[in-house]
Amino acid sequence: MKVRHAVATLMALAAIGGVTISVLPAPVSRIVSAANPRPAPPPLPGVTAPAFAVSYDGQLIAGEKVTELRPTASTIKVLTALAVLDGGPPLSQRIKVTPADALAAREGALLGHGVLPLVAGETLTVRDLLLSMLLPSADNAADLLASEFPGGESELLHRMTSIATRLHLGLPPMGDPSGLSPFDRLSPLGEVRLGWAALKNPTLAAMVGSQAATLSQGQRVQSINRLLSTYRGAIGIKTGQTAPAGYVLLFAAHRTGTAVGVIMGEPTDADRFRDAGRLLDWTFAWAKAHTWPAGSIIGSVVWPGGAVQELRTAAPLLVTRSSGLPQLHLKSPATLALGGCAGYAAADGHRVAVVTSPAPLFIRLWTLVDRWPLRASFGG
Repeated sequence: MKVRHAVATLMALAAIGGVTISVLPAPVSRIVSAANPRPAPPPLPGVTAPAFAVSYDGQLIAGEKVTELRPTASTIKVLTALAVLDGGPPLSQRIKVTPADALAAREGALLGHGVLPLVAGETLTVRDLLLSMLLPSADNAADLLASEFPGGESELLHRMTSIATRLHLGLPPMGDPSGLSPFDRLSPLGEVRLGWAALKNPTLAAMVGSQAATLSQGQRVQSINRLLSTYRGAIGIKTGQTAPAGYVLLFAAHRTGTAVGVIMGEPTDADRFRDAGRLLDWTFAWAKAHTWPAGSIIGSVVWPGGAVQELRTAAPLLVTRSSGLPQLHLKSPATLALGGCAGYAAADGHRVAVVTSPAPLFIRLWTLVDRWPLRASFGG
């Protein structure tokens, strides 16, 4: 009778679309609320920038004019670095500075460009040039990398466009690899996607997250990204500034998760760092409000006879949808009854293990002859 009652209950739940289970008889399961209430996130802070975007663990969560193409300034150098690492000379290859290179460096400094001081006859590695391009934002380092790229600058720009297409950056034809051209343009959404691509490349992530680095000749270069020294958890990525672009900052930080954002068109240097810090604070507060902590009760299993097992998350689970609950995927009744890992919960691409305590002994014995697989999904 109790088994028939459990089956009837299961069929009733399935009829309303809340639960789908492939095999009968099986435990009746239901989702219950998380054990710990989640705080509401603070309101989105006001920023001076006319365009911005911020994301958390790969998902865009806030922004303004996120698809509008705008001049990137030197943030395009992140794409330049990806192209060099993808198809350029090895990091250890040495490049000899010509008198023309040294002269261009002096002229660039007089024009107010970011430059790496050069001496004719000295040699620098590709790694030196990448660090100089990314940390102090030396434009002439980007030019040298372009001249040494197989096929020259035109081939480097072609490689950058190919990578941008693969990453869905929405990149139009570019002007140059340094960001000085007003034709170097990305949207805030494209910038954020570029930032995530940089963090996924271990070599590039280590470079953009460095406050300083020593070049092969012993010269020390410093990052001009002040967030690296002022914001807890900051891990990069790149500054930019030209007259058409204003002040730009592609930024990232990691705490319980990773946030990547961009500020475009800020009127001052101070504004971009202040607003980036505000957006990061908001993002981590938003993530906390949307996270089921480890140990949250995500559901329960009711066995024939009334025995109940609570299902708890083994790690934090980010739930970002505005409606619906995580999907719960359970193992077979025999495995479930033993306790331990009972399956997993998934929400918006995030997935964590679900654990439970062992079922009573009579349930464990009962499932020895019931080894049919069980799959359950809850929520939308």
